[in-house]
Amino acid sequence: MDQLSMGQLTWVCPGMHFANRSIFIALALLFWSFHIVERPDAPIDTTPDKDNVVAHLQNFEVDFVPHMEEMRLQEMIDM
Repeated sequence: MDQLSMGQLTWVCPGMHFANRSIFIALALLFWSFHIVERPDAPIDTTPDKDNVVAHLQNFEVDFVPHMEEMRLQEMIDM
């Protein structure tokens, strides 16, 4: 299914594929570089907020723990 935010039919964004792939690469690099863990002092509440028409989770905080030391990650990114 196409994303309507990128247009449809003859009005489709010419950079749609580039934008989607750029987001994919950025997220893949983020997930490869860090462990995303729940903060011990602020547990994630998984019960949805049902006060609105669309139920959604409350905001939560996480910690980004590097898979390796920061200098090594920076060297790999700068390659």
